[in-house]
Amino acid sequence: MQSLLNFGAPGGIPTSSSSPSMALTPSLKRAAPSSASTSSIIALPTGPDGAMNRYDLSKPFDRSMSGSPEVLEELRQTILQLQSELQTSNKRFKMTPVSAAAPSTSSAVVPSAAAQKKTEDAQRKADEKKLKSLLKKLFDGLKKGIKAEKWQGGSRTIKVDEVLEAIEFAELFGKSGGTLIQPTPTNNPKSTVTIMSFSRQQIVDFFGTEWKVDALKGHEWTVGGIFTGKSIKGSLTPVDVSSMEVSYSKGTFKATLKFECSGGRYTSHRGGYSMGDYY
Repeated sequence: MQSLLNFGAPGGIPTSSSSPSMALTPSLKRAAPSSASTSSIIALPTGPDGAMNRYDLSKPFDRSMSGSPEVLEELRQTILQLQSELQTSNKRFKMTPVSAAAPSTSSAVVPSAAAQKKTEDAQRKADEKKLKSLLKKLFDGLKKGIKAEKWQGGSRTIKVDEVLEAIEFAELFGKSGGTLIQPTPTNNPKSTVTIMSFSRQQIVDFFGTEWKVDALKGHEWTVGGIFTGKSIKGSLTPVDVSSMEVSYSKGTFKATLKFECSGGRYTSHRGGYSMGDYY
């Protein structure tokens, strides 16, 4: 009994006799509340005639009542009942998943096929808008680089740098039609730097509607020298783009586009005298 109940010191203390109407029940029965009783007062049988006595569980048990078979049987039945209730409660707790709790209004609503398609269309349009914005940004960088050069004939390499997330680079160049130079099974297969090349037509196809050839113009400059004087800025001239090389580092997220361009004329000018075109 001491190991099962752990109420404190073994035994029990009878406080007073209860009325005969308080008969034996299958579980512990609390005495009727009075000015002297508290929630720790219970009624237990103490003899074969079923007489009930009240015991104060807040005080140590008296060994004088520990041998009463009626008390032991009452406590045994109560322990069994509590154990059964505890096991039932544990099973319910284990079998109730977290998702079975009262769902919120947002999670309980299942979108219809039409609503789901609408969401997918909106996401697709947002992705296309973002892709178009990136292409425009790259083309604007090319235009700016061309305008910053002095076109005197010959070719120039215009570089455009842009920081791109890996997913952005994949969206831009994954199906761009360019030729993969690196990594390939035969060329640096483990490299973290991707290199691609584009021909003139592949460049046009890559930029699509953002490619505006009429916008690719730069200023002609005469070639200055000791006998010809300083270089003189001339009018705008078309600039041709013949190829593009793209490199992308997964470690730095940096993409570099190198455009091979040509335009303008190689002229020498002094006092309005032109020595002719070399290209």
